[in-house]
Order: sequence, then structure tokens, then C-alpha cells
Amino acid sequence: MGILRVFDHDGNLIGAEDFGITKEMDKVTEAFFDPQGLSILITLQNGRVELLDIDTWQFSRSDLETHPLRTVFTAAFTEKGRRITIGNWAGRIGIWDPDGMLLDGFLAHSNGITSLAYSPDEKHLVTASFGGVAKLWYLEKRAEQRVLRGIPWPYLAVSPDGSRLAIMDKRGRLTLCDEEGNLESLVGGDFESPDKGVTTVNFSPGGTRLLIHAMGRRVRVLDLTGRSPTSLGPRSNYDSIARFLDPESVLTASLGNRQDLKTWNPRSDQVRELYRLPETQIPDRPMLTSGAVSVDGKEVVIGDQRGRVFVIDRSGKILWENPGQVGLVRDVCFSKDARYVLAATEDGYAYLWDRWRDAVQKFGPQSSGVIKAIFSPDEKMVVLGYKSGRIRIWDRSSGLRVFEIAGHGGGQIHSLVYTRSGWLVSAGADSTVRWWWTDMDQLNRAIEALPVKELDAAERQRFPDLFPK
Repeated sequence: MGILRVFDHDGNLIGAEDFGITKEMDKVTEAFFDPQGLSILITLQNGRVELLDIDTWQFSRSDLETHPLRTVFTAAFTEKGRRITIGNWAGRIGIWDPDGMLLDGFLAHSNGITSLAYSPDEKHLVTASFGGVAKLWYLEKRAEQRVLRGIPWPYLAVSPDGSRLAIMDKRGRLTLCDEEGNLESLVGGDFESPDKGVTTVNFSPGGTRLLIHAMGRRVRVLDLTGRSPTSLGPRSNYDSIARFLDPESVLTASLGNRQDLKTWNPRSDQVRELYRLPETQIPDRPMLTSGAVSVDGKEVVIGDQRGRVFVIDRSGKILWENPGQVGLVRDVCFSKDARYVLAATEDGYAYLWDRWRDAVQKFGPQSSGVIKAIFSPDEKMVVLGYKSGRIRIWDRSSGLRVFEIAGHGGGQIHSLVYTRSGWLVSAGADSTVRWWWTDMDQLNRAIEALPVKELDAAERQRFPDLFPK
């Protein structure tokens, strides 16, 4: 009934702990020594995991839960004790370092996890479940692969072909690198925008120019070939809206007596009104908080602080609007065919609308607001970045959370992009840019998935300890 007893090799009792009394009537499901034999990892029926120091008989870790009220059936240390891996009744795996930082989490089985084991090189993890399936996972590519540090308040953009990244920091400094994170030199020398607090950076459709913007400042377009000077556009109040519509025009937004969207041609310096908020709504003047352009450049999706999401064409005509209000919209994007609209909101959910069927799917909830939302390259997954700094990946068809990335350790997610070869790159308020391997075909594919058959009578005789009479 939840009593843990520890004995030495001579049978002497070292200590005991009654979880039924001291730990909210919990029941112990498993107990494991660490590789050095200095502590015991204890899994409990209510989903918590405790790490007990044998010398002091004190609990040094009590926050390694995979999910509240999800019975933990098994756990394992790696041979060198560098990871603590836990499997629960919901079929989820959680991997922590010894200090309690979540390194990885993913859905491994549709049934409860019954056992875990690492290969000697710690690159592979074997999991088994009540569903009669054993899986072998290649973990090496699940970890963070590269990190750039010391970039204050970074924001990211990826070139249209996914081969190049642009990183802007709050000082206005630009860093270019390839998709693997190898730094590049900018033609004409280093660039630093005179506008501090830059929070928007976007490539042109051809990938030869870069749009840079800080809230309340003029939009800047930088020629990455070094053949022409930086172009200065109109002042834009909304840094999250500014982006290229096509090779020759840029979308901007302003808030004054009239709230409107405009297009600006950097070459001719012409400005044209695209959309104006109806006069009856002007007194409310909800702030426009996010925007995106369809792949073909024909449609624009906008989100505002009141939870309104709407799509307009290049003439300013409203083509679609979300039927119900949601929380403040922090990010929006289109699917490749513009049929689906994905929005990240402050209410802890991401919403995926099917414009053709007037259907909506929710991903969440999460106590920390959703800041960024993008599709995976194959659009089978939805990738969300949170205020907490975590990154979660959800299966689009089932709505289930597939796995979780530790992300930026409490630093809010600023940007999420995918590169050409499948790297997920994130930028956060912890002043880092990080590369993660999340290619679903390789990452979440079980190298082997073996059905487990029942043992026959002869096999049962070979393993009598497993079948006590």
C-alpha cells in the first residue's frame, strides 16, 4: 500500500517511507537505484516521481511528473546517470536531466508504458506497452543540435527556399547564417539598423532582400546583394504586420484616426491603401496584432487584440472571418493552399480553421499563452511556441500532442521556422537561437515495432520467476 523499504546486502533495514501516509495516499509502482547507488527513483500511482537521497533520506526531486493523475509505471536511469526517463499510463515518455530540467517528451505508445531500457551508448531507447508492442527509438536526433548564444532578444526569418536564416537582435544587428547555423558574411559589410527594438524580419519572395521593422518606426528594406542602399518605407505602428506581399510590394499597418492596412513599393516609393476598418468600429480601434500572406501572395490574414481573425484579398475585400471570438491573437499563418488558417492566442489555445467547411480545431489548453504557431513542412503537424519558452508539437489530424521540447528554459519564444532539410529553429528571450531535429519520418518513427505474443508452456518453464504459482 505504498511503503518503501531499503535494505543493505546483509538484510539490515536502512530506512522506510510510507507514501500512503506522508504522500497523499500514493501507491508506489516502481523503485530504481541510480547507477552510483546514491539515490532511489520512486514512481507513484498519481503521476508524481520522487528522487530519494539515501544518505540523508531526503527527497531531492519531486517535480518529475509526466502528467498529473497519470499513473507512472516505469522509469530508468541511463548507465552514466545523465538522464532520467519516465513512462506513464498515457503512453508518454518524459526525459529529464539530474537537475530536473525537461529535455524531451513525446507520445511513444497508445497504451501505458510498462518498461524502458537504454542501449549502452545511450543513443537508443526501448519502450514496451500494455498494447503488446515494443519500440526501439533513435534518440540522438531528438536532442538540441546547435545553439547560438548572446543574441539579445533575437527574431528569425528563413529564406523562401529554407537554406538561409536572418537573425535580428534588439540592438538592430543582423546575423546571417546557413540552415545549419554556420555564419555568413554580409555583402558590403556588417549591417546595424538605427532602429532599436527590431521585432520583425522577413525575406522577400526571391530571398534577395530583407524587411526589417521596429514598432512605430519606418519600414526598412535591405538589399542583401549589396547593389542598392536600404529603402525607407512609411512609418508603421504594427511591427508584427510588416512583410512582403510580393517581390515589389510590402504590407504595412497604422493606427491613427483611421486604422488601415497599406501597401508600399520600395522601388517606386508609392503607398496605396489596402484595407480600412469600417467607420462604425473606429471608436473601439482594436490593435492589429499579427498578419501573414498566402504563398501565392493573393490573400492576407490578420489577427487583432479582440480575438478577431479575418482574411482579405488584394483589393481589400473580406473573404473570411472567424465565427467566434478567441483570445488576443499573437500569431497567424496560412496553410500552403490557404484553405486553413492557424492562430496562436493568449487564451492558451491554438486554433485551426478550415475556411471551406467552417470547421475549427483547438490545440491545448496550456496555462502559458501561445506566442507562435506554424505548420511542419508536410503540414501534418502543428508546432506551437509558448510564453513559458516550451515548444510543443501536435498531430493535426488527431489533435494529440506528439511531443514536447524544453525550448528556451523560461524565455518566451519569439520565432519558429523550419529550414530546407527539416531543422526546427527557435529564437527566445533567453538570448539564444536553437536548432532542433524534428523531422517526423525519422524522429518519431520506431525502428522496430514488434508485436509481443504470449509465451507457450515450454517458454513459461524457462522463465519460472515471471509466473509465480
